[in-house]
Amino acid sequence: MSSEPQAAEPPATPRTPASRLLGNAALVFVGGALGALARAALVAAVPFEAASWMTLAINLSGAFVFAWLVTFTLGQHDRVRALFGAGFLGGFTTYSALAFDVAARVVVGDLSGILLAVISVVGGVALALLGWRLGRMTQLRASKSPPAPPAVIP
Repeated sequence: MSSEPQAAEPPATPRTPASRLLGNAALVFVGGALGALARAALVAAVPFEAASWMTLAINLSGAFVFAWLVTFTLGQHDRVRALFGAGFLGGFTTYSALAFDVAARVVVGDLSGILLAVISVVGGVALALLGWRLGRMTQLRASKSPPAPPAVIP
């Protein structure tokens, strides 16, 4: 044995805000690409005439799943929210395609565009509220803690 004191190993370098940001940005990028591909595959799987309604279904399901995911993972799992929330669901859902579909229908006198817009907004909010409530219930069951008073959504 040597009588020389051994140098202590340097402490692990904590992740900096910049490295966390870059890591999360990479997750959002990968998730967004996969979500956009999933949306494109679903829209391509239906006849052209039904594409607007498929986009509506995608947006409504995305509103529900996003609200559930964010509520269930509130305060934890930032990387899961980055990959699946902002990433996959951000790429999967699309407001711009919906807005274009509505405008294109209304311009040619097809009033179903207005119905599409109303269903999207009202249905999206309703399904997001449902997703939020179910996410909260799932979170409470997972933590097995007594329920907290419901949060007020502005």
